[in-house]
Amino acid sequence: MVIDLAVDQGGDLVLDGQNDLKLVDGDEELLQCVRDIILTNLGEWFLNPEHGFPRYRVLGEKFDRERVTEELIAAVLQEPRVQSVEEITWDFDRKTRKLSGTFRFVDQNGNVIEGVF
Repeated sequence: MVIDLAVDQGGDLVLDGQNDLKLVDGDEELLQCVRDIILTNLGEWFLNPEHGFPRYRVLGEKFDRERVTEELIAAVLQEPRVQSVEEITWDFDRKTRKLSGTFRFVDQNGNVIEGVF
């Protein structure tokens, strides 16, 4: 079982009620990993330039909604514990330049997992 430090939607570490770092495991840890891939710009992490979503390449002036969806699915599938993506919905707020959405995927054990980014 994989255990990781918990981070919130903004990427900040989460403390438990006693000012200790919160840990996550199981589905919550897997959701956090998938969310991290989507929220990391492709090439941003120097230790793995293939990790992430090509945000600047697909969310430019003339973006194609279908292509963005395809790239989001490809990003989710970068996580080796994800077997298939069942659904992904998203919205891009041009004014705030914020990408948000929901996803549902099947993990390596056949469990359906849903999350937000």
